[in-house]
Amino acid sequence: MSPLPTPTIVKPAGAVRGAKPESKTAYDNLATAKRDQAFQQVRSRLGSPQQIVNVKISPQTSTGLTRIAKADVLPSTPLALSADALGAAAPDATDEDLDRLPDKFERRLANAFTPFYFVSAGDPDVFATFKDQSTLAIATLGQATPPISHYRVTPLGIKNGFGYLQIDYLTVWNRDEGLSVSTLCKVLLPALGLSIDGLGSHDFDEERSAVLVGAPASGSSYSSDAAAYKAYDFYLAAHEGVLPFDHSGYIPPANPVPAGQHVILGLSRSKHSTYPFNPDKFPIFRQEIIAATFAAIDAAFAAGEIDDTTYAALLYAATTVFFECVVERFTNQGGVYAGTRTNVGELTKPINGCSWINDPRIREKLTPTLWRV
Repeated sequence: MSPLPTPTIVKPAGAVRGAKPESKTAYDNLATAKRDQAFQQVRSRLGSPQQIVNVKISPQTSTGLTRIAKADVLPSTPLALSADALGAAAPDATDEDLDRLPDKFERRLANAFTPFYFVSAGDPDVFATFKDQSTLAIATLGQATPPISHYRVTPLGIKNGFGYLQIDYLTVWNRDEGLSVSTLCKVLLPALGLSIDGLGSHDFDEERSAVLVGAPASGSSYSSDAAAYKAYDFYLAAHEGVLPFDHSGYIPPANPVPAGQHVILGLSRSKHSTYPFNPDKFPIFRQEIIAATFAAIDAAFAAGEIDDTTYAALLYAATTVFFECVVERFTNQGGVYAGTRTNVGELTKPINGCSWINDPRIREKLTPTLWRV
């Protein structure tokens, strides 16, 4: 139905058995005292899940620029693209945000790489516009689709004859409804020593993606031809900064992406995390935590601390939490480009009534830049 790729979800071997009906039966029939003792064996081995997280950082892009964010680099992730034609633009030197890049050029460049968004059907939240003040306050409510996009084009510097720019795409929602889990999941999470703190509901939801683009420079000047630029690196935010669940990452394309080619992104329902694939049922806990939990269950069984029936029951518990409960939700309704796209300017000089980019929640996402020359 859509060009959104299907993700590869890595499941430990024990998850196969954990998904079987007999494993659920083993869990349902396990005596409470025996069940509690078994979970204690797992918790004692697992320790603090946050200590397990190992962000896979690659500090440089193919162009030699430095990646700044502490985020995974996912070189094996395929990028689906949507294409359109670039229109002509009349020259205009107006530069309201005083960043040495003409505003009309910024608009054309941002349009040339703007994402093609797949927003989940059934999302209870909507995009919004905000009042012209230094804190977030809703001015108008929009719809869940098409998205409202706020973009920023920031000069990074010139290296080896190429001028590099960062394009930020902010997709700011009125609210995050939080992750809803079943009663069973609420029991299993603490039993395994896990928590979903950080996935609760809250007003406003500041999501984003970004693109590193570059084009041949003329001396110390950036090219003002949007069609000359190519994308060399992408950044997608997913549960950004919430360590047990942070799937934010840099994604270098297999080949530089020319202007007019747009990365296809899926936005999960209610949580609005940004993925380059259909995120339905994608596990929210990081892979290290999933693997460590199953390893703790295997170790307890190998040590003879639990019998085979209890082992099956624990595999059911972990499989349910990681692959059924704490997962993204997404219902495909097709993709669209953002219907409204507004240049917010720079933090030092907001434009178009966008002083709200200096709200601490937005400012921390725009400072520092994601790449450095």
